Amino acid sequence: MSVLVGGCGSDDGGADAQSTTTAIASSATSCNSTDADLKDPAKNPDMIMWMHAPRVEDSAEVIGGFDVLSCGDQWRSAQPTGAGYCTIIARSSDNPGYDVDVKPAPRPSNPVDTVGDC
Repeated sequence: MSVLVGGCGSDDGGADAQSTTTAIASSATSCNSTDADLKDPAKNPDMIMWMHAPRVEDSAEVIGGFDVLSCGDQWRSAQPTGAGYCTIIARSSDNPGYDVDVKPAPRPSNPVDTVGDC
């Protein structure tokens, strides 16, 4: 299983999605209040982040311990929004058996949030 703590990127007119999606561990953890909160799965469930970008296969990563309520704005602002870019975040618990290693990655069910041209 892959684990990503956050994702970021920008639309530069067609850059490879692998270069526009990078880990931002300090950003994702800084919006959580305490170490105890980070360890509480009820407050910070694992999430699936699904990414679509022009000219590359759809991909997905697991974001461990992500607080959607506290980090949602920060997460949204870090995603590419140009034509053809779509990022979806969904709870792992709503997608039992979801395999992030499958390429192209299927869209997860029951999105919590979407960003971009979805």
